[in-house]
Amino acid sequence: MDRFSLNGVWSTEFNIQIMSIQGRYNIPKKQYESIEVPGRTGNLLIDTGATLNKDITIECCLDCTPLDDEQINVKMKAISNWLISAIGYQDLVFSDGGRFKAIAKDIVVDHRRKDNIFIFNIVFECYEVM
Repeated sequence: MDRFSLNGVWSTEFNIQIMSIQGRYNIPKKQYESIEVPGRTGNLLIDTGATLNKDITIECCLDCTPLDDEQINVKMKAISNWLISAIGYQDLVFSDGGRFKAIAKDIVVDHRRKDNIFIFNIVFECYEVM
């Protein structure tokens, strides 16, 4: 898998390369309420029939070799605006066809490696679209 899109904009438009993805294949947790009732063996369970959202973290790298620090800041701001400025759930699509409704909830810049390669994580809260 080499790219993803959020709301129709592909990561390759920003020269983002995917290094790894965590949580994509995790099974969502079941949503239920567990109530302790005095004098009863076992809790009372109220099953909503729904599942909880899950987090998907995409570790990315961005080659900023030809850019100076100001241009790098502008590029990272553009990426942030693309990911964070959207309101509500957006379509998150992976190049292999995986589809989710997601909101980008965090961008964490891990570090700058040599030759202006930036490593950062994008954290999405999402649910799978069947």
